Amino acid sequence: MLTFYRPARSRVLSQAYYTRLLKMSPSGYWPLWDGHGARATSLITAQASENLLSYGTFETAGSTETFAGWIDRAGTGAIADEGSIVHAGSHACKLTRGDDNNLWVYQDVVVVPGDSLALSLWARGDGSVGGRYALYDLINSAWIKEMTATAVTATSYAQVQAAITVPATCTLARLYLAGPTAAGSVYFDDVTLTGLGTLHGSYSPSGVTYGQAGIGDGHSACSFSGTATSVLIGSKRFNAIWDPNLGSAIAWGKIAASDWTDTAEHRYLFHPKSSADPNYYIVFGKNGDAAHTLFWRRKVGNGKDSNEHTYAFDPAGPDALWFCMGMTWDTTTPRLRGYLYVPTVLAFTQVFDEAGADMDEWSTTTHPVDDYNTCLMAGATQAQEFVGSGAHACYWGGKALSAADMRHAMVL
Repeated sequence: MLTFYRPARSRVLSQAYYTRLLKMSPSGYWPLWDGHGARATSLITAQASENLLSYGTFETAGSTETFAGWIDRAGTGAIADEGSIVHAGSHACKLTRGDDNNLWVYQDVVVVPGDSLALSLWARGDGSVGGRYALYDLINSAWIKEMTATAVTATSYAQVQAAITVPATCTLARLYLAGPTAAGSVYFDDVTLTGLGTLHGSYSPSGVTYGQAGIGDGHSACSFSGTATSVLIGSKRFNAIWDPNLGSAIAWGKIAASDWTDTAEHRYLFHPKSSADPNYYIVFGKNGDAAHTLFWRRKVGNGKDSNEHTYAFDPAGPDALWFCMGMTWDTTTPRLRGYLYVPTVLAFTQVFDEAGADMDEWSTTTHPVDDYNTCLMAGATQAQEFVGSGAHACYWGGKALSAADMRHAMVL
């Protein structure tokens, strides 16, 4: 049964909306009111020097790719998990050239403009050829460091190092580890890219329109075309504050009428997901299985209950109107709660409140949320992107907010 809350509004309207959220001490807060540029500003500042890469040791297998955290581009060649010829541990990345040079693995990382990065990798050849590496500016579509030979062709590992400066307007970079330009095999292991980790996110380089009409709080928002438009917040900094076992989150969205009837894809507002296993995630947004429907879900492990809950508008979704979704989770109770608010259409409503099934613990050590799988406004950097507008994604780690506090966070 839905529960509606209609307490006096004076407490809610007494201060600016973003100030009210900040006073509730969130762990991360991305208002998405950026007027231009590529950085999704976080109003919670946290940064430190750290290895920006995930799974640089290649010890973790990917669910859909060869290695967790890395994207494959094999071309006519082959990418393999090498279990014998390693620098350290039990695994390394082996690249064997085919008929072209389109052979590499890559990883995208959020970077700080002007920062000094230190790249270190261990490389090995087959006695005749060596590998290559490069760093690409995804925001400005330009090479930061062009494809560079490791100069290691020997059959023993050697360390390769490079100092790289992030361009002034770059917030998202792609590190390539590439195969040789002639027939043969090369190996990479123990790769690090040290720089300033931050809670700021990064917008995709296309499909985002800045400075759009906001939720009515006096600030702007961003609109998203639904094609390569995710806001990447996954990083070591985010993983450090992420608590998938006890927490709360809210986010605002707006959808056009034509997209409320889309039943082909889910469209996500908030989506932390582990690259080690795609079955570890917490998400809410527009349901892709039914028209005019929103959904909330927590899932931890393959075969576990998805704990999905939905809300269907009748007769139709609020065309071109802002709505705010909220969710709290607590595995110790256990308890899952979902909330919804649509100004002028739906009062603040508790959509569900239940124990949930398979509320297993989620370890951020074995299943971190530190890469491209953790996004706002999308399911990944190029999947299930939101179509419409988004604003004010806010997250509290270690706090399952009460219904009263969620109302305070969501209602204008």
